[in-house]
Amino acid sequence: MRSAKLYACLLLSVVVLGGCATSKSKTADNDMRIAQALSSAADEAASGGMMQQSLSFQERLYKKDPKDPTAIVNYARALRKVGRVDDARLVVQSAAQARRAPIEVLTEYAMVLVASGDFNAALGAAQKATEQSKKSAPAIHALALAMAGLGEYEDAQLQFQ
Repeated sequence: MRSAKLYACLLLSVVVLGGCATSKSKTADNDMRIAQALSSAADEAASGGMMQQSLSFQERLYKKDPKDPTAIVNYARALRKVGRVDDARLVVQSAAQARRAPIEVLTEYAMVLVASGDFNAALGAAQKATEQSKKSAPAIHALALAMAGLGEYEDAQLQFQ
């Protein structure tokens, strides 16, 4: 029932906001509002344990702008959380291999690689992420998981501290 209400509210907001567009600036503003509504709905669904619903909303956001690092990371994370690790890897891999990949993209890529059991590649991605910020808890977490996956338990434990 809750998911039906959430979906109905989202659909209503998309229709209302979409009908308000009369110029390019208003269209861009409405697109931003729709993206925010989808993002909020995805977060709400995830926090309520409705991972498939969250995935659906993240997929819509990703399809609207497949080059947006935030959309890439959120969609890949949602795919990973529902066990679609190979799909998550396809979504995030090219963005992570870009010359100036953002730390969030590298970190999610490392987490996807850990989930797929490719610990050597995960270690490389996590190291690139931690080079950008030695204080990023998610990047350090990914690094420690990759180390643990390689059997480097003492080094992994140091990262967790």
